[in-house]
Amino acid sequence: MLEARTTSLKESFANANLPAVIAAAPIFGSGENASKVFQMTIKTRRDERRKPKVEYFEIFPGDKDNDVRVIDVNKKHRQVLLLVHEPRRRFMIANRDWRTGKERTVERFTQDFQRTYLAGLDQTHLFIAELPRRVSTVEAAHDVLKPDIAKRNTSTKRQGEWFFIPVTSDEERLIDAPDTTIEHVNAIPGKSRNQHVAEEIVKIDKVNSKEPDVFVRGKITHVDHKTIVLKRWCRVERNTERRTDTLRGIATLDYID
Repeated sequence: MLEARTTSLKESFANANLPAVIAAAPIFGSGENASKVFQMTIKTRRDERRKPKVEYFEIFPGDKDNDVRVIDVNKKHRQVLLLVHEPRRRFMIANRDWRTGKERTVERFTQDFQRTYLAGLDQTHLFIAELPRRVSTVEAAHDVLKPDIAKRNTSTKRQGEWFFIPVTSDEERLIDAPDTTIEHVNAIPGKSRNQHVAEEIVKIDKVNSKEPDVFVRGKITHVDHKTIVLKRWCRVERNTERRTDTLRGIATLDYID
């Protein structure tokens, strides 16, 4: 059974021309119940000396009773849809603060429902994104990861997990207000290690919300993505992906048509 599951996962990723390794041991250490929990990450290796490092997926299916399988393969996009279902169980995981380098062990629980992940290639990098709800195809995953406001505007652009939607006339008046501050060459607010940087950025506070509305214009740059240029002000919206504690070292969503 375990061999069949391992073979099926490897073949599915290979069919999408995606490099994948099925780990024989937990990826995130040896804490309590670590050997039972599904785990997945993106790693790099150097196949030949003096050659650039290449990325690959590492997957640890966990307990034999965990349901871990690919339900759709899209060769055109080089992406797969991965379904994961495991019972609720307590486990311990080591969390490293990338700002300080300090590590601490924390208690986590798996959730007893089906989770679906879109995994694959965007431009030059691999990504994993947990979907907000289950779908059955890669194409449907692209759609469900788009914020509703991005779906309604055909001029929307995307870079990584961020969508850029041309502003309305009311939003443009807010941006043009005399007391508005335009920041130059600054990062789009977010928790990513490698942040997306906008040539011009405006943050406007919202009533009853800690998060401001963010608008950008000009060049949008990121180390892993092609630079895009926004000739007019655009609202910034993040994709709709979920985040769990059994993924580590992952890139956020990097592909949507």
